[in-house]
Amino acid sequence: MIVWISGIPAAGKTTLGQALAEELGADLIDSHDLRVARADQDFSREGRRKNVVMLAVEAGLRSSIGGVDVVVACISPYRDDRMVARYIAEAMNEKFFCVWLQCSVQAAEARDMKGLYFMARTGKAKNVTGVDDPYEYGPDFDLEFETDHASVAHCLEKTLAKVRPNGKDR
Repeated sequence: MIVWISGIPAAGKTTLGQALAEELGADLIDSHDLRVARADQDFSREGRRKNVVMLAVEAGLRSSIGGVDVVVACISPYRDDRMVARYIAEAMNEKFFCVWLQCSVQAAEARDMKGLYFMARTGKAKNVTGVDDPYEYGPDFDLEFETDHASVAHCLEKTLAKVRPNGKDR
């Protein structure tokens, strides 16, 4: 099973991902960590697509071959890229759940520990989702949370109920 957590920067993807991975005993793949390891990735639309495909394949392999559940925290702002991630997972016979963490740019900017929004507003970063790059809402979400108001505990509880409706593991 793959749980894909999507949203603008600082929406809470990593925070929920860590809590969910711990609760499920799952692997966590954070796209930020992968980007740091792979300096050749950029934030162009094509660069983002490559990143999503790479993450989806990695998650699918860990889950289908390794036998572990995987939580992916990734901005993945484009609807068609999220659909590609779902397709890759399902082609590997893996369940796929997409969770959208909706968050206002103002709230995300207030809790942005990396300074990404500041860099975007001062011209030091480009293609920042929510500032000068869009986030596409779509029908591909299995769960949606407004993280301006919803607690991590609430998001975790509802996500667990969705991905493990009977409380059963894999």
